[in-house]
Parts: sequence; structure tokens; C-alpha cells
Amino acid sequence: MKVYKVIRRQRGFLFSVNAPVDAQLVYHVGTWIRPKEGCGPLVAFKDLEVAISFVEYHFPKRAHGFRGEYWDVYEAEAKPWNQKLPRFKNHVVWLWSPTEFLPIEPGSRIALCREIKLLKKVY
Repeated sequence: MKVYKVIRRQRGFLFSVNAPVDAQLVYHVGTWIRPKEGCGPLVAFKDLEVAISFVEYHFPKRAHGFRGEYWDVYEAEAKPWNQKLPRFKNHVVWLWSPTEFLPIEPGSRIALCREIKLLKKVY
């Protein structure tokens, strides 16, 4: 399935924007990436417009960088998450502050993925 992954670019490396430190992955264009053991699912947006809105709202300095970091949106191919979600009280995607979340629920604009392959930068 086609998804849009928001990536943090820093010192030539591509990282997920919202992964906790212990679950952080380095992405490479054209390479399938899986979550670390005991982590997951990987999270991406189903719609390009929503991914761009996320970046523009939460990272308004993206064009200039912030502490040498830049935020980009990549078109990606993904394999859907087909396992039971870990048991948490609420399934949400952390956005920026501790009070800003996107729900992971049926009909959400969030795609849960077991693998993601970045194809090309689109924003």
C-alpha cells in the first residue's frame, strides 16, 4: 500500500519523527525497514495532504532546519501491520507536546505498518 512517511533528516541520516529513542530506526531509500524486536508498528500517513499539514504545523522551521534537523515527507510502500497491537491504555501517535496526539482507530488517517520502504521525497 502507498503511504507517506514523515522523516527527520539530520547529518545525512533519515530517522522517524515520532519514535521513542529505544525504538528509533535509520531509514534508507529503497530498503525495507522493520520495527526493532518488541517494538512496532511503524506509523505513516495515508494521505499526502495530512502528512504535509503535520510537518507544517509541528515543524514550521523545516525549511531552515532546527539544530541541524530537517523534516521531509517521503512517498513509501508499506506492508500492513497484521499483529495484535501491544496492550496500551490508548493507541495514539505522539505529535509534539505531551498533550497532542492522533488517535489510531478505524477510519484514522494513520497507517500501521509492519514494514516500510521509502521511495522518493515528495515534500
